Amino acid sequence: PPPDPTKPAKLEITDGTTARYKVREQLAGISFPSDAVGTTSAVAGTVIVNPDGTIDASRSKLVVDLRTIKSDQQMRDGYVQNRTLETEKYPSLEFVPKRAVGLPLPFPSGMGAQAGFQLIGDMTLHGVTSEVTWNVVATFANDMVAGRATTTFGFAAFKMTKPTLARLMSVDDK
Repeated sequence: PPPDPTKPAKLEITDGTTARYKVREQLAGISFPSDAVGTTSAVAGTVIVNPDGTIDASRSKLVVDLRTIKSDQQMRDGYVQNRTLETEKYPSLEFVPKRAVGLPLPFPSGMGAQAGFQLIGDMTLHGVTSEVTWNVVATFANDMVAGRATTTFGFAAFKMTKPTLARLMSVDDK
């Protein structure tokens, strides 16, 4: 049955959820840039949406275990984890959503109903907490919400060192 619109909606992260980073890089000896992509399925959390559309920030949090991120290059993974993310000291990324802008209420119904909105909250990464806006496209079904959320930020925003290696000519700031 559809959720009761008079009660808070509890949106829980389920198996199959992934988190990833994507950074444009230019390697020495290759004439075109490429995207370095790291992925993990170690994602957990819950978002509580009140009947009036507000987010219950005290009961909402998403967590990504950064120690499990893998790309197609083991050397890159070691560098990113040890020097950029410093996962021994800062093992996770946490996002506490505070508000949703443009989230339709009640939630759209019917198979394949979609909505785009922004999820704004405090993201803690590398020991730094900053307000971040995620752009979300969600697909709603009776008992499930699926979607994709993206955001862009610079290394300096979270006091991370931009990667530099001998065979790496450049890395975008985002």
